Amino acid sequence: MVDYPNYLLDKLAVDFDEVKICVETGTFEGNGAIAFSSFFESVRTVELSKDLYNTCCEKHKGNDKVTFYQGASTDRLEEMVKDIQQPYFLFLDSHHSGGLTVWDKAYGPLGSPVLQELDCVKENPPAWIVIDDLSDFDNSKIALDNRKSIVKVFGGEMLYPGRREIVDKVAEVGDYESPQAISVEDSNHPNDGKPQWFCFKLKDIR
Repeated sequence: MVDYPNYLLDKLAVDFDEVKICVETGTFEGNGAIAFSSFFESVRTVELSKDLYNTCCEKHKGNDKVTFYQGASTDRLEEMVKDIQQPYFLFLDSHHSGGLTVWDKAYGPLGSPVLQELDCVKENPPAWIVIDDLSDFDNSKIALDNRKSIVKVFGGEMLYPGRREIVDKVAEVGDYESPQAISVEDSNHPNDGKPQWFCFKLKDIR
């Protein structure tokens, strides 16, 4: 199985002497945040589910490099980044994915707040923006039809944007290099061969 996030960070060649802070949306059980803390000096992560947030705070209370936040990412993200005065790495993974995860009623079970999250960081653009689960951002007819059938049952908005919308929104945040789409290369991973991460690097990392 791919050693995430080591695999991703290695592919991107992130300079940890330059980028020392990671901000994550979509904590889930905290394993990603804890893994990121092995590479970054500090990690800030936000989770919508109160139950998952409480579990993470208890489970990972010995790790003082990670700060947990609870609430909708679109409500907390601007606050989480406003005092950062150095380059930081932004990892966006805030969406419903089954199991113990919950979804924001504004977006429904197949919606994503990623465009609104990007709006939240316009005043303090990150050095890196990485959007997880890239294959979900598919505006093909089949994908849209599948979402429509689920939205009829669960409600919410069909707000999973396409890649072009994401690229346009990132351009509003700052001057970034052309995006990289990084795939998982692991036959044991369910997304083997599929694009997993959409990655943007700021041209002028201060």
